[in-house]
Amino acid sequence: RQLCIRDRFGLIHVLSPGYSLYQVFFEAFTGGLIFGYFYLKTKSLASPIIAHYTGNILQRIIFPWIVF
Repeated sequence: RQLCIRDRFGLIHVLSPGYSLYQVFFEAFTGGLIFGYFYLKTKSLASPIIAHYTGNILQRIIFPWIVF
């Protein structure tokens, strides 16, 4: 089951315009592993969603000039 969550997460980022192979493999794949772990530990989809949202907000604060 955890492979499905990780693979869907990575696939969504593969299909996003402007993503390089590096970003897909290292960022989306790693993020999928981490968020999949959060899901497995909490048995709630809310925890990886909140973690992803928090990461996006932190990216906007740290790198506000880069469009993700």
